[in-house]
Parts: sequence; structure tokens; C-alpha cells
Amino acid sequence: MFVFPPANIHFQHTAELIKNLVKVGANYTLQIYPDEGHFLSKSSGRHVAATLSSYFKSCLQEEGLPISEEEEEEEE
Repeated sequence: MFVFPPANIHFQHTAELIKNLVKVGANYTLQIYPDEGHFLSKSSGRHVAATLSSYFKSCLQEEGLPISEEEEEEEE
């Protein structure tokens, strides 16, 4: 989960969110760009894009699934 708090929300609200996510044992990802307003700069935007790309690549990587004996015989 990516949270981009609007400029008019205090960091304390974000800290409260983090505290509650930890309390319930949530698996989360948080990126904060403190010097950004409602729109990200080019460099921050590239960072977000690279982070999302890396996340999706890791989710979509093919796991080494075990091959059944029948499939192994078919391949030979």
C-alpha cells in the first residue's frame, strides 16, 4: 500500500496509521516524500515508478514449481 498524504494533513496522522498497521500485523509498504506537495517531482515520480515496477516484478516472478514424475517422463 502506498500512502501519499495530502499537504494539508499532518504527519501525526500518518504516524497514527503506521502505528495501527503495526498493531494489527499488516503487511504494508510506505513511502513518504516529505518535500513534495500534491504532485511529485520528476525524480520522485521516477522513484515511485521504479519501486512499483520492482514490486510487481517480484510478485510475478515464476516460482520454481515442482515437476511431477509424469511431466518429467513426458519431457524425456
